[in-house]
Amino acid sequence: MIPSYYGAGVAGSYFQAFRVGYFPMSMLATAASQFFFARASRLKLAGDIKILMVKVHLLMFFIMLPYCIFVSFWPDVVVSLVLGDSWMIVADYLPFLSWFFFISSIASSTSSVFYLYRRGWFELFFNCLLAAIPVVLIVFLFEKDFSFYLLWYSILSGVCYLYFLVWTYVKCDSLER
Repeated sequence: MIPSYYGAGVAGSYFQAFRVGYFPMSMLATAASQFFFARASRLKLAGDIKILMVKVHLLMFFIMLPYCIFVSFWPDVVVSLVLGDSWMIVADYLPFLSWFFFISSIASSTSSVFYLYRRGWFELFFNCLLAAIPVVLIVFLFEKDFSFYLLWYSILSGVCYLYFLVWTYVKCDSLER
């Protein structure tokens, strides 16, 4: 949808920003998720999954925070190192997206908890909501600058992921009883 509304150049720059900002964090989140699922499967009967979730979230927070800060405050350095100077437009997008990537990586590291409790419908519903956010924003903001769109996309998606984290903790308590 981005190419049809904002052009191929903007879409390519967004993809490169996604690649520079999210891929390193998602690799860590994937590894943490695999660790979490294996460990949580064994802890399910003992009811200690919430403690493991807190540990994984804190570990992810402290590991990814320096990268997120660096990408947010010095995106031009990151872009020139990773992509080269010809992609400096990507540095304009990274500050908007890096905090969204940060919170989404933390939340996704333990999202498999719903499958352990046979509540995969919630994650499906949540992912459908996340897929609807860019569509709604493009419909309402398509005449605006792409940076404005990214700002709202990052804020709304980040709030959804924060809600997802809080709901996970609350729901985990009720499911362990």
